Amino acid sequence: MSAEQNKSIVRRLVRDLFNRTNVQAADEILAPGYVEHDPILGQWAGSQGIQQLCRSLRAAFLDGHVTINDQVAEGDRVVTRWAFRGTQFGVFAGIPARGGAVWLTAISIHRVAEGRIQEGWTGFERVKWGGSEGSAASVLSKAQGTHEQRINDLFGSLTAAIDERRLTEP
Repeated sequence: MSAEQNKSIVRRLVRDLFNRTNVQAADEILAPGYVEHDPILGQWAGSQGIQQLCRSLRAAFLDGHVTINDQVAEGDRVVTRWAFRGTQFGVFAGIPARGGAVWLTAISIHRVAEGRIQEGWTGFERVKWGGSEGSAASVLSKAQGTHEQRINDLFGSLTAAIDERRLTEP
């Protein structure tokens, strides 16, 4: 396939899966053995893994949108510089919803063969999340908090739900 055809396949990944959450398109875009190597969120395997990621993103960021800023291709590799913007309405990657704006930039490299994406690597550049801005690792570790903080947040949410139920039930 040509470099332009490979770029088009990666653009379709962004458009259909990440922006439209059309997870049915995953099997057409991704090879059966697809692997996404993500240093922050971990490794996602197969189209099922990416479908789960897209659903989780949409559930947490109802207005989330990926914009492709630059894209170049050579041989079977496509390099895409992109940005994500959204408002966090739900839990994502262990980070509780705060209703705040999230913005990040990243560069992804995808290997395309036989008309499908075989694997991808993503490196995050800058992240702005919950009032913090900086490298992805530092911002996300602050946003996620300690394990103890997450347990306390969960316990607080459960206690509030139980209290609310007591008030509404006879």
